[in-house]
Amino acid sequence: MMSQAIKKTIHPEEQIKKYFSICNRYIRLKIVILFFKWLFVFIVISGIISLLFLFSSKENFSQTNLSINQVLTGITLFFFLIVTPFIIFFNNFYIRISNEFVFTNKRIIVKRGWIETKIKTIYYDRITDISVDQSLLDRLIKTGTLSISTAGSDGYEAIIRHINQPYEVKNILFEVRDKNKKN
Repeated sequence: MMSQAIKKTIHPEEQIKKYFSICNRYIRLKIVILFFKWLFVFIVISGIISLLFLFSSKENFSQTNLSINQVLTGITLFFFLIVTPFIIFFNNFYIRISNEFVFTNKRIIVKRGWIETKIKTIYYDRITDISVDQSLLDRLIKTGTLSISTAGSDGYEAIIRHINQPYEVKNILFEVRDKNKKN
């Protein structure tokens, strides 16, 4: 599902060689980790509130007409009706749609953002170095970071994080770059 911003950037004479975004396995893992992180936070908050109810005088809370069960139910509903859907939306939709990458027969197009977008173009003849970085977790879920350095720039011009099969993507990039140099 290529965004309109990318479609507008591609010239009609250009051919798309590879279109990709952030790896689905990474997104699913991130959702699970964030879910348990926020679940832990809400368990701690619930424990603190329970201790406050337990050790405070009952007269203070009888004035508010709240019971501990009502407070804990409110926290639970907040977690499952607000936080959980936000975690899923943000990671499953926003992260994917706000990070798009295209290799054409002439250049690389990197799009960041959804509402406010930033598009970077790198022509193949300017590429001087392509490197792949993988942490232990990246190796386990078969993702990695592809870094592209260009002539005349300090550091890396584009860093593409959490992509599926980064070494294969690097090989595709080399093939497209070499074909472009021959033409």
